[in-house]
Amino acid sequence: MSDVLLLRERVPSGSDEPVDPVSLGALVTRAWYWPEAAEAVQRVKSATRIAAIAAPTPIDAALLATTSAAKAVDASVVAVLWESTGLLHDPKVFVEQAADAGREDLPLYLWVRFEGTRASDGTLGMRTTGLAALGAMEVEVEGSKRDGEQILECVTDVALFLLTSETVPPDGETIEVTRGELRVRRMPSLRNDGSIALRVRV
Repeated sequence: MSDVLLLRERVPSGSDEPVDPVSLGALVTRAWYWPEAAEAVQRVKSATRIAAIAAPTPIDAALLATTSAAKAVDASVVAVLWESTGLLHDPKVFVEQAADAGREDLPLYLWVRFEGTRASDGTLGMRTTGLAALGAMEVEVEGSKRDGEQILECVTDVALFLLTSETVPPDGETIEVTRGELRVRRMPSLRNDGSIALRVRV
């Protein structure tokens, strides 16, 4: 599901939806990439839904929803919410990234949530949310001694590989990324929800 909500600071005429400020406030904690998110959501009064359109693939549907939402952004929109992953975006950033969006340049950071984790031993990890909705496996890292920026780069590379490749890499296969090669394993998700994720050793 690739619905987008345009969050507005006023209530226009038409079929806009009411907004739950408590739910929006909870999403602010995930928006580490947008420092002004908390201030923006305090001004939200209503939301316009841009519904995902039927398309040949989930990625095509996401691209259509992205470009449609970007065209509908006006001065009253103070935030854009990618509903399936709970990602809040600055409207200007959303429009800028949507402008170049296409099969050859997927706006991954508009669609997919990258959640960093830290273990008790100080090692870092990361989990994606949103790749499954796009027809791919979620990507996970556990127990890495690299810094967060390097982990994010590797996970992004693997995510893009999954979304642009015609096949899912077999268990144990090595794939090429920006910093060399990474071995991937199909393993039970660290979320313990019964799903299978692509585990990457970074």
